[in-house]
Amino acid sequence: MPWVKSEYAPELAVLSAWVAALVPWSVTVHTNAPLGSVLFAIRFPLAEIQVRAASTVTVDGQAVRVTDVLDQVYPGVGVWGDAYLADPISAAATYERVALQVGSAAWALGAVLIALAVVLGVAMYRDEAATARRLPYDEVRVMGGLLAGASLAFAAASGLYYLGRDVVGVPVPIGVLLVGALAVALLRIDRV
Repeated sequence: MPWVKSEYAPELAVLSAWVAALVPWSVTVHTNAPLGSVLFAIRFPLAEIQVRAASTVTVDGQAVRVTDVLDQVYPGVGVWGDAYLADPISAAATYERVALQVGSAAWALGAVLIALAVVLGVAMYRDEAATARRLPYDEVRVMGGLLAGASLAFAAASGLYYLGRDVVGVPVPIGVLLVGALAVALLRIDRV
């Protein structure tokens, strides 16, 4: 028995799209980054926020932060201090390991599906009846399918990032489970 009444299904679909866009699909703390540095990464569907705690090494009696080494290993643009912003395309281009490149491509696929879900959610919010007329399938099921596909893409990305855990740390896929649960709920709603 579904836990959502069919008359509230469109509202749940719109809300689910926004939740899926705003919840991180993966959180990582890597305490053994290059040269003893620490990397904290929160991966959202469209972007990753990194905090790089660079270590300090002594070169010729001078203390030097190893930020240049971290810039070569991790994707991203510095936004403030040790905070960086990265996207799945730059991640795929930066990482040298195939598992991390393919994982970043899976992340990019999930990001596209979430972006489509948000566009559908905005259309449903603005005019649900017109959106329903334009789609060949039930809009709630389409949303559920988009979120299910994104959840599978993020799960694949998490698994592939796990294979490169010595570079990026161990991903904790919190958003994968939440988005997957929302997708299942949307796909199971009785639409009469």
